[in-house]
Parts: sequence; C-alpha cells; structure tokens
Amino acid sequence: MTRVDLTTRYVQGPQTVQPKHGWAIHHSAGPRTFETAAEEIAHLDWIDTFHREKRGWETGIAYQECVFESGNSYRTGDPGSIRTHIKDQNHLYEGLCFIGNFTEVDTPSDEALSEAWRIIAASAPRLGQCLVFSLAMAVFMRTTPTAPHDVQEQAGELFDRYIVRLPRHD
Repeated sequence: MTRVDLTTRYVQGPQTVQPKHGWAIHHSAGPRTFETAAEEIAHLDWIDTFHREKRGWETGIAYQECVFESGNSYRTGDPGSIRTHIKDQNHLYEGLCFIGNFTEVDTPSDEALSEAWRIIAASAPRLGQCLVFSLAMAVFMRTTPTAPHDVQEQAGELFDRYIVRLPRHD
C-alpha cells in the first residue's frame, strides 16, 4: 500500500477558519479496480476534470482523501481546505472517498478499509479523539446508513453517489 500526497497537483480551496466537525465518507460510484498506481492517479485526474468541467466546482476534486481498493491512498486536498463534497457544509467536514461503486457490494476491500482507518485515526489530534471512535463507526458503511447525495456520469453511465456523515461526538 502506498500513500501519496497530490495536493500540489490539484487546486486547493480556501482554508476554513473554524474547526472541522468530522468526516463525510463518500464513494465515487465508478470503477473499483485499477492495475497500477499510474491508472489510479489518472482516474483521480478524471474525477478532478469531471468536478471542474461538468460540475463547475472551482476546487476540482471534491475530497481531501481518496482510497482505492488496492489500499493505496492519495491526499488530494489540504486538510484545512474547503472542498466541494457536501452542499452548504463543506467547511464543516473533511471528505474521504472510497474509489469504486459500493451500492451493490457491502464494503470496500480490507486494504481500503485499513488505510481509511489509518487516515482517520491520524486526524484525531486535529479533529478530536472522540471522532475516531464514532468512526470505528459501524465499520465503514457496514451498518452506517447512507443517504442519496447526487448522480454522476462516467463512461456514458449514470451512478448514484452516497455519503455518510460522521459527526464528532465530544
């Protein structure tokens, strides 16, 4: 598993002036597996272009963190930046996106879950230790209900995207 910081590759939004409340966990609702890290990065570039050109979001890729089925993860947004992943609440939550469609598959791979857990646990000093326990959370998407969020198009097909809001419990 590899961890790569790509924040200099993508536009960074403004910095929030208030503390974040927690994480919003997303899935991209597109392809799940890629052969190489280069293909994973190319897919992130595709998401960035989609978010900028089709959605009109100035900051491009909407998440601070992206995790692939391989367990590879990519930081795409500065932790304090305001991305565009939850309407009217982007300043309150950091976004973590599992790359893939988990509408019909219960959970991401063990490698992806482990990496997401590591990322979230590492944010505990910044976001509050209790957050980690709320994130142990129904072990990512296994029992946490999701809410329909929006629809996106990939390769001519429409996919629903879902989010899970994971608030901080102090």
